[in-house]
Amino acid sequence: MSSPQSQRWLPSKGEQYFLILGNGKIEIFPWNDTNFDQEAWHFGNCFKTHAQAAQAREKIIEVLRTLHQSW
Repeated sequence: MSSPQSQRWLPSKGEQYFLILGNGKIEIFPWNDTNFDQEAWHFGNCFKTHAQAAQAREKIIEVLRTLHQSW
């Protein structure tokens, strides 16, 4: 059973979150509980801070570079 600390953060309505765009840019969005918001969260692309999004972006870059080198 997971502890509350290990559960992923879910913004409340009106709260802001950070999202990594397809070009790698990090943007801030208001959480309005739309399909877009929900899809970003379910995909794992919803971050409480810019620093968290930037850290995730670096990992994504590593994964993509590794994939391209293996093809």
